[in-house]
Amino acid sequence: MSISPAKSTVAKSRPVKAQATKSQAKGQRKRRHLIEAAIRVVGRKGVARATIQDVAQESDLSVGLVNFYFAGKEDLFRMAFQSLAEEYETIWRRRIDGLTEAAIIIDAMIVSAFDAQVLDQVKAAAWFAFWGEACHGDPSFLAINRIEQNFTDEILKQCLVLARLQGRRAAEARDICRGLAALIEGLWSGFAVPGNRHRPSQAIRLCRQYIGMGFGLADPVPQKAKARPSR
Repeated sequence: MSISPAKSTVAKSRPVKAQATKSQAKGQRKRRHLIEAAIRVVGRKGVARATIQDVAQESDLSVGLVNFYFAGKEDLFRMAFQSLAEEYETIWRRRIDGLTEAAIIIDAMIVSAFDAQVLDQVKAAAWFAFWGEACHGDPSFLAINRIEQNFTDEILKQCLVLARLQGRRAAEARDICRGLAALIEGLWSGFAVPGNRHRPSQAIRLCRQYIGMGFGLADPVPQKAKARPSR
């Protein structure tokens, strides 16, 4: 049976599209591999000392390939920082999904801050190294602030709800939120030090105690939060 020209063209285009899709997926995997290598390099050496050559060596890929996927060191490191921030946000949004009670949501946010997927020595060190660049006014790094701010905004929102339920002033809720944010940041800095002996469980316990004292909760970990399975 003969194939019409139109059908023949469609048949030929399918393998071409499949090949293009496969090539794009391969390219995305290489980009991801380079970003992860950049995070490890920055975690060990800092932003200023890290080089494209370091990333290429860490990833077992060529310098030319690094430059093919990224427009230089600044672009690569900006994407690495953004990747860390987005990973952080994905974790806490997933953990609070479906929760409705303020105290339980706050507790889930605390647990998310010390999730093993987003917190280890190298990632913590890389995070502070990137923020060091942001503190010097680099606009490409400062743009990531919006993603991190979402975390603090969510905690503040729930602190305001909890304060309102207790008949407290909004100013008290804001102070408690600032204190919790500072406590989390301070505990994170400890994890960034090589050879540290900090444990996420200890950090979570301290944050829970702080919230418990701040809002006068007899049990800083609501029973529903204790029973909630991890995902």
